[in-house]
Amino acid sequence: MKNKLGYLYAISSAIIYGIMPIFTKSLINFGINPITSSFYRMFLWLLPIFIYCKFIIKIDLSLKKKELIEVFLAGALFGGTSITLFSSYKYLGAGCAESIHFIYPCIIFIIMSFVFKNKPSKAEILALILSCIGVLMLADFSDVHELSGVIYAVLSAFFFAFYSVSIEKSNMPNMNVMKSLFYVNFFGAIVIGLYALVLKIPIKYDFSHGQWGFLLVYSFFLTIGATLLYQLAIFKIGATKTGILSTAEPIVSLIAGFIIFSEDMGINKIVAIIFIVLAAIYIVRRQDKVNE
Repeated sequence: MKNKLGYLYAISSAIIYGIMPIFTKSLINFGINPITSSFYRMFLWLLPIFIYCKFIIKIDLSLKKKELIEVFLAGALFGGTSITLFSSYKYLGAGCAESIHFIYPCIIFIIMSFVFKNKPSKAEILALILSCIGVLMLADFSDVHELSGVIYAVLSAFFFAFYSVSIEKSNMPNMNVMKSLFYVNFFGAIVIGLYALVLKIPIKYDFSHGQWGFLLVYSFFLTIGATLLYQLAIFKIGATKTGILSTAEPIVSLIAGFIIFSEDMGINKIVAIIFIVLAAIYIVRRQDKVNE
């Protein structure tokens, strides 16, 4: 049951993340730069989460020194992911940048196997290969015009991989998930805010009431939805399996773009979808057989 919930959390997180680019297009129409949207997605729900933790479920929000270091590291890596991924969009097409970013399951796999000596199962190796082939088939490398864009996208993959591993290997799985969510977003928002301050990137705030409402909904789905579910998935099934299942995200983006914006759906993209879906099905079915 624990594993099934983990799979459900991971796939649900990927679906939400995959749909969000549609809403991001609306944010661009508001005149919002990527750093502004990254900051607000982490910042806007901090107060409601704090109130929920402190006064509704009444949990202790204090941190021991080791816990403080762990959640700060996770938050900084999470914030760094947004900064580097969005920075890559200046030089690469969003689809190409996302495809490079999705090498992070491979990085997680390497970290867990060689640094933490976790012996991977044959199912994990095969599923990783299938999902990576699928993601690479979705990439349009004709959009690569400057090396700096590739470097930013690769850095975003490393940041997110280390963020994922830091969640699994820290004390966070033993912490209330809303508490860990609060601190990860808190420190992530601080990192992005400091980045904007140092580089003098303006964080826009003069929105209409409707635009603020849209931002709140956008932040809710990413924070209370995708980020929370991703953390829960790692708590249940670990960073490696969560990373592999998260490659469903570009599939969701692709299908949503095809349905809503009539974007192109070539044979290579269909084959890529099949590879990624097979990877997800295989790793779930193999785990079910292990549990029987």
